[in-house]
Amino acid sequence: MTSASYAKAAVGGAKPIPMPARNSSASRPGRVSSTGSSASRSRTSNAMVAIPHSNGSNEKKSLEQQIEELSSPPPVAMTLNAVLLLLSPLSLHEEVHLLTRSYLQNWLVWALHQKVSSVESSRVEAAIRLAAAKFGLQSLHLDTEYHDPGPMDVSILCQEDNQLMLKPNVVVVDGSTDGDEDPLHDPFNPPDELKKVKSLPLEYEAEQQNPQDGNDMEELDRKGDNILCCAVPSRFFEMLRKTHGVVCVDGFDISFQAYAQYSSSFLHYESKETEPATKTEAGVDNRFKPSRSRPLEFRRRVIAATKKVGPRKGRPDDGKSPMTKLMQEERRLNQRVSQFAVEVHPVQIACKVYNKDGSQIVREAMALVSERSNVESVLQDLLSEAAPETSSNCKRMWCKRNSGTKNSGDGFELINISNLDGKLTHKLLPKGTSQLAVRSWLDTLRDNVEDGSEIVLLVETRKTGEEWPRKSLELATRLEVGDWVDAQDETGKWFESIVKEISDNAVKVHYLGWASKWDSWIQRHARNEVPAGVNGKLNPPEPIWSKSTKWRQQLDEGATVEVRDTSSRAARPKWYKGKVRVLGLEGAALKSGELCAELEKYDEDGKKSEKATAKPLLIMGVQRQVLVFVEEEQNGPGVASAVGLSDDTSIEQKHPSLRWISLFSEEICKLGTHTKIDVVEDTAVATLRYEYEAGRKPVEIMKSVNNMYGSGFMKESLRGNPPAPGSVGLHNLGNSCFLNSIVQCLNHIEPLTKYFLEGKYLNDLNRKNPLGSGGHVATAYSNLLHEMWGGKYSALAPRLLKQTVASFAPQFNNYYQHDSQEFCQFLMDGLHEDCNRVKTKPYVEELEGFGRDDQKVAIETWRKHLLRHDSIVVDHCQGMHRSHLTCPLCGHESIKFDVFSTISVPISKDKENSDIQLEDCIGKFMEGEQLDEVNAWYCPKCKKHVCALKMIALWSVPDILILHLKRFMFEHDQATDRVIRSKIDHTVNFPINNLDMSKFVLGPIDEDAPPTYRLFGVSEHSGSTANSGHYTATVRNSKDSRWYRYNDAHVGETTGHATVTGGAYVLFYQRVKGESRWAGLEKAMKERNVDPYGGLDTDQDGFTQVKKTKARKNAR
Repeated sequence: MTSASYAKAAVGGAKPIPMPARNSSASRPGRVSSTGSSASRSRTSNAMVAIPHSNGSNEKKSLEQQIEELSSPPPVAMTLNAVLLLLSPLSLHEEVHLLTRSYLQNWLVWALHQKVSSVESSRVEAAIRLAAAKFGLQSLHLDTEYHDPGPMDVSILCQEDNQLMLKPNVVVVDGSTDGDEDPLHDPFNPPDELKKVKSLPLEYEAEQQNPQDGNDMEELDRKGDNILCCAVPSRFFEMLRKTHGVVCVDGFDISFQAYAQYSSSFLHYESKETEPATKTEAGVDNRFKPSRSRPLEFRRRVIAATKKVGPRKGRPDDGKSPMTKLMQEERRLNQRVSQFAVEVHPVQIACKVYNKDGSQIVREAMALVSERSNVESVLQDLLSEAAPETSSNCKRMWCKRNSGTKNSGDGFELINISNLDGKLTHKLLPKGTSQLAVRSWLDTLRDNVEDGSEIVLLVETRKTGEEWPRKSLELATRLEVGDWVDAQDETGKWFESIVKEISDNAVKVHYLGWASKWDSWIQRHARNEVPAGVNGKLNPPEPIWSKSTKWRQQLDEGATVEVRDTSSRAARPKWYKGKVRVLGLEGAALKSGELCAELEKYDEDGKKSEKATAKPLLIMGVQRQVLVFVEEEQNGPGVASAVGLSDDTSIEQKHPSLRWISLFSEEICKLGTHTKIDVVEDTAVATLRYEYEAGRKPVEIMKSVNNMYGSGFMKESLRGNPPAPGSVGLHNLGNSCFLNSIVQCLNHIEPLTKYFLEGKYLNDLNRKNPLGSGGHVATAYSNLLHEMWGGKYSALAPRLLKQTVASFAPQFNNYYQHDSQEFCQFLMDGLHEDCNRVKTKPYVEELEGFGRDDQKVAIETWRKHLLRHDSIVVDHCQGMHRSHLTCPLCGHESIKFDVFSTISVPISKDKENSDIQLEDCIGKFMEGEQLDEVNAWYCPKCKKHVCALKMIALWSVPDILILHLKRFMFEHDQATDRVIRSKIDHTVNFPINNLDMSKFVLGPIDEDAPPTYRLFGVSEHSGSTANSGHYTATVRNSKDSRWYRYNDAHVGETTGHATVTGGAYVLFYQRVKGESRWAGLEKAMKERNVDPYGGLDTDQDGFTQVKKTKARKNAR
C-alpha cells in the first residue's frame, strides 16, 4: 500500500499497514506504554490544561500568556517549534490552510510521543494539550491510540467532480465554535479589542474520550450535514509539508514542495488549453482536470467580518440580580462585533480566452480570490495570467451584466478595469485610488450572478493594429435613444441617465433627478480626439448601475431619501429630506389621485414633450411605489391607506406630508444628491490633525524622541489652509530636507502630477517589474500628492514616502543627509519603473551609428528604448544625446545615442571675477574631453581599454528639462592619499523665463514646440558638501504662477530672481510652447511613417524577435 493510500485509510478508519514513524519511539499503532521517552512525562488526566507557572501559583492565565511562556526560552525540539507555529495567533489578511480535524488530532497524539530532551518535555506536552484545546479537539492521553500521520490528505473536503473546489458544507471550527456557524465567515479568534475589554483566563474543558477506532476519528470531521476542518497557519502547514508531505490529486503521489503560485491576488489559479471540439462558445464546460501530481490543498485568507454576539454558555452566577444580568445580556446580544474570520468559500472566477479573430476559445482559466481583494488588481492580474502571450494593448475583458439597453448584445459588457474605483473610496484616501473590493463589484452584477455561483469573464484578444473582434458588441456601438446608462457629470459623479440624442462620436444624456437644462453631450467612444462641444474630461457612458449604486433596490423602511417638493416647478425643483415609511410591491397597482411633484415628460423618442401621451421617466419602466414622510412638505392631501402595496394594511394617515411616490422616477433621489449629508468627520487617519482658529499662527505639536535636530520630534501633519493650491510644507523627519526639496519641485511638473492625481497611473502600474518596487513607490508618491493638493493641510509629514523609498533603497534607510540630485534621479527612475507600460522586457543590443545617417540611428535607438522603457516619465522627462568616441591609438570612431533624464553640467570658471552664465556651463558640457583611466573606453579594434577622446552633443530635449549644476568636487591628494571634498559656491546666472536651447540641439527642431524653456523649480543647497548642510526649494506654483520658497514645513512667497544664488543646485525647466512627446521623436517617426511600437523585427503581436548569439567555441 502506498503512503497516500495509507493516509486515506487512516482518515477513513480502516486499519492501516504500519509505517515507520520518522522520529517516533513507537514502531506500531496501538496503545503506547509508559516506557521510553514517555516515562519522564507526567500522565495527568485533569480536564483543565494546566501550565506550570514559574512562581508556583495556580492562577489561570490567558491563551496569549500561556503561549508566551511556552515560547521562552527559544525551543530546540522540532516538535515544540511546530506546535508553537500551530498556536501562533493569526493576523488580518494572513494566509491559512485547511486541514481535517482527524489528521490534526492524530498528529498531535503522534507528536506527544516524539523523543525530546527532558528539559523541554513538559513544555512540549503542555503546548500539545493547549493546541488540542484551542482547536476544539479531543483530550490527549499517552495511552491514546494513534498512527504515523503520513502525508496530509484533505480529499474529504473536495467536491467529487472537481477536486480543486471545496464541498459547500465545509465549515471551519475551533475551540470557540461547534460547527453551526455560517460556513462563509467562521470566527476562530476574538478581536484584540475584545480581549482588552474582557481579559478572562482561557479555560478549556477537555472531553474525556479516548478514540478506539477510525469511526471516532471520523466523527471529528463531521457534525450533522457539515464537514468540519481546522484553519492552521500556513507556516505550520509548510513545516508539515516538508516532513510528512501532501497527497496529490491522483491520491497516490506525495508532494513535499509548495505548489508554484501565480499572482498574490489569487488564492488559487488553474488554466488549460481547450480542445478543438470545445472552441465554439462561451458556455462550454469549465471543469478543470488539474495535473495528477498537483498537491491537494486549500489555501485561504483571514478577513475581517462582523458577527452578532451569541448567548453565553455555561457562565457562572456572579452574584448580580436577575434583572441586571437580563439587561446586560440583552445589550450584549444586540451588538455586532468585528472578528477575524476564515473566508472558507472565496469568489470563483472563470475566464475564457478567445483567439485573435474571436472565432473560438483557446484557453480557459479559473481563479479563487478573496472577496476583500482589490478588484482592479485581481482583474489586471487575471488578464495577464490568462493571456500571457498577448501584449497589454491587445487584450481586454468582458463580464456578464444587465446593460439596460434595448440591444443587449450577447449579455456581456466591456470592463473598464482602470476605471474601477470610487465606490469604496474612503473620504480620507486619495481620489482615484482604486479601493473597490471584489464583493462590492459583484454587488453591481447581482442581477446576473447568484451568491456563491461562478463568475464568468471573457478575454478578447486582437492582432496589433487591427479592430477588436467584438467591437460591434460594445456599449457605445449598440446605444440607441431611450437606453438607460450610467453617465458622468462635470463634477465627476455618476448618475442614472437616459440617452436623448446620438451622433457618431457623442451622446446627449439626461441625468435622472436633474432638470433638462443640465443635459450634457459626452463622448460616445473613449478616443483621444474629442468632438466639438463635448466635454473631453468626462468618460463615455457605462452600463446602468455599473458606476452608480443600486440604492433604489436596496432601500429599507426608515431610510432617508431626497423627495421633490410638490409645489416646485419642473425646471427649478426644490428638494427635501424624507423618511421611507412603507415599501410598495413591485408591479402592484399604482395609487392614483395624490398630488405629486411636477415632473418633466418625454415621448417615446426620448424627447421632452407636453403631449397627452408623454410620461415622466421611469428607469427601465419599473413600477414600484414607496410611502414617504416629508416633514418640510407644506402641500399635498396625503393618502387614505396603503392597501395593496404592502403586507402592512394598518396604515391610516391624513398627514399632508405623507404621500406615495414612484421609486424609479425623478421624484426621488439618493440622499446627498441635492442636499448635504449630516455626518461627523472621521478623524481616524494616519497622521494627526490639529485645528486652529482663523488668523492664528499654527503651532507645531511634537513628541520628543531624542536630541537630534530634525529627527528629535515625531512631527505630524498640520491641518490648515495652504497659501496656494499644492503649496504645502513638508516636515523634516530627520535630515530629510533633501527629499522635501526634490518633492516640492517634482510636485509642479504639471503632466506628471496630473497623471497621478487623476489616477491614470493605476492603469500602468507594473507590479511585476523586477527593477521597480511592485508599485509601492508610485502609490506612496500618489498618496502624498493627493494630500498636498487636497487643500486640507498647511504642512505634511511625508513619512510613508520616506519609509517606502528606504525599504527599496537601503542607502536612504537612515537619518544621514543625502544628495538631492541623487534622490531626484532615484525617485524619477522608481516612478518610471513602477509605471512602466512594458510588462516583459526583451533583450536589445546597442546600435553603432558611425557611418550612418544620424536621424535614422536616433529613431532606431529610441524604438529599441521603447521596447524596454515606456512610461509617463519617458513621455515628458527623457531626451537623447549623441556620444562620439575616437581611439587615440588607431583612430577608430564610434557614435552612439544615449537616453538621459538629467544633464549634469560643469560650472565654468574660466573668466576671473566675471559672471558665470548657464549657457557657458552647457557649452562646456558639450566640449570635447579625453577620458581618464577610470572611465577608459574599450576599443573594439585595438582590443583594449584606451583613454578615448569624447564629444557629447544634445540630439533632443524633453518637455521637462532638469539641469544639475556640478558644484561638488572630489580631488585626490597624492601627498596624503585622501579624497578632498569641496564645493563651488559661485553664482551661476540662469534665465527665469527664456532659456533657449536651440543652439545646443543637434537634432531636428519642431516649430510647434521649440526648445525654449522657463524655470519652475530650483533645489537649493547650503553647506560645504552634498551629504551635509541643508536643502531648500524655490518653486513656481503651477496654478497661480507665483513663486514660493519651501524650507521644510515653512512656506513663504518670493520671486523667481531670488533663486539665482550660489546655492542653486538642481534646475527644473518646462517647455514654454506646446508639448513634444519623446523629446520630439514621436513627431519625427510620424513624418517618416515609422511605427514607434512596432519594435525591431517584430511579429504581428508586437513582440521582438531576438537573435541568438553564437556560442563560444570553448564554451563548456
